[in-house]
Parts: sequence; structure tokens; C-alpha cells
Amino acid sequence: MIETKGLRKSFRSRQGRETKTVDAVRGVDLFVAEGEIFGFLGPNGAGKTTTLRMLATLIEPDGGEATIAGADLRRNPGEVRRRIGYVAQGGSTWDEVSAREELVLHARMYGIGKAEAQRRAVRALDAFQLTEYADRKCKTYSGASAAASTSRSASSTTPRWSSSTSRPPASTRRAAHTCGMRSAACAARA
Repeated sequence: MIETKGLRKSFRSRQGRETKTVDAVRGVDLFVAEGEIFGFLGPNGAGKTTTLRMLATLIEPDGGEATIAGADLRRNPGEVRRRIGYVAQGGSTWDEVSAREELVLHARMYGIGKAEAQRRAVRALDAFQLTEYADRKCKTYSGASAAASTSRSASSTTPRWSSSTSRPPASTRRAAHTCGMRSAACAARA
């Protein structure tokens, strides 16, 4: 599903009058098989988010190679974007819509027709046992629930690969395995 060889990214940083190059990611070699749940662990500044942003085509690598869901990251980033789901650390819920509306909106942004988007939203809400909350506005959710909603939004498009850069609270982390399995099951049934 994901294979990288020597993936690198540096940024230029100013310190006073000096400009310095900072290596954010230095030669990441990674292999993640289809169906595998994989997590990056490390301290702040270790390059976790930078690596995920490269894999999601949000920033261009300085070097190395990567293939995501069979598409070459550097030669065909458009195809990579069509095959993945990505939720940034800040999340993406829109306060004035319901979870159901948000799921449909995310699916529509990936080019899925309205009827199919609605069908997938129902399936995702059922899989995560959230049907009773589906029509509440996102602004009424707790921070953890809003973060979880954005993660489900990524899975409603049935990507081959889905990623989130957020660090969920302890209660959500305990349920991560179940959540990941349900996301995989939703994608498999699409």
C-alpha cells in the first residue's frame, strides 16, 4: 500500500540574520502492506507530520521515492490524491453542518455522486454506531468527537489509504484498533 525509499525533506529556517537548512525527514524507508494499520511514534519535531504531508502530496519531497496504492508519488501526485483520504491535525469539521452532511460533502468532493455519497454516509454512521448522533451539528460535538468525525469523513470516500495526523485523546486511542477495523470494513464493502 505504501512503500518509500530514502524519502527526504528539508526546510530553510531563519535564526537572526542566518539562514539554516533543517532536515525534517532524512531518508525514510517504509513498507506498509494493504490492510495493515500503521502508526508513527516519536517526539515533536521527529518528522511524522512532514512524512505524512509528503505522502498525501501536500508538500513535495526533496528526494527519495514513494509509491502509494500503486501510484508514484513524484510522477503522478494527482492519482495518489484520488486514491487516499487525509485528515490534517486541525481537523476539518464545519460547525454548521451535521455529521451526515459532512460525510456526504467529503464524498462529493472526491467526485462521488449524491445518491452514492448518501449511501456511504449511512453505512459509515452505522459502522461506527453513530446513527443517533448523525443529524446533530458538528459544533455540538466534543473535540474528540469532532476529530473522530473528520477521520470518518476520510473513510467515507473509500480510499485505498487513509491517514490522520492528529493525536487522539486516551479514550479514543484505546478504541483505535476497532475504529481502524471498521474503517477497513467500510472501505471493503464499497
